[in-house]
Amino acid sequence: MTHSPPRSTSEILETAETVGTLIRHLVEASGIDPFDPLEKLEELNVSLLWSDEIVGVDLTAIQDVTAKTWSGASWPTPPGHRLPVLLNRYQSMERARVTLLEEVSHHLLGHRPSTIRPGVGRTHSATNEKEAYWSGTAALLPAHAVSFSVWQGESAETIAQRYGVSDELVKMRIKLLGLWNHYQEPSPTAT
Repeated sequence: MTHSPPRSTSEILETAETVGTLIRHLVEASGIDPFDPLEKLEELNVSLLWSDEIVGVDLTAIQDVTAKTWSGASWPTPPGHRLPVLLNRYQSMERARVTLLEEVSHHLLGHRPSTIRPGVGRTHSATNEKEAYWSGTAALLPAHAVSFSVWQGESAETIAQRYGVSDELVKMRIKLLGLWNHYQEPSPTAT
């Protein structure tokens, strides 16, 4: 078995930017316009199912499972079929948006699915997970829009509200784009 050499963070980020741009093209989002992937399932060729819609399976145990533990899944489909995506209902809508695009990104990147094996747990590629997550983030938060917002002195909260994502995701994106030194957290207002 041949192993490919590890990829650098900059290579992964470059791929993520390309895939993010492709996703924006698929949903016909202009360069900086926000879009809600949950409203673009047709354009993304996704068949979405929420965890609480699975008939005959008691999933109350996952109500306390955070999105960081399990937020979504997809599985390979034959050509011409919609990509089935299962999302954890008990995550925030902000998290669900990026999770949906993370699953679409796995598909577009041709990543092998994770496996779950008894006694072993989930096996996955950390690099693939990072690449798909960063791709979804790049689609939701275009680099030039985030850069412009940072240079205009906007807060992560303001950017997050505009794009329907969490403050934490905006801050991560600012850091990935190498803009953290230019970003200024708003000072707490005196009371």
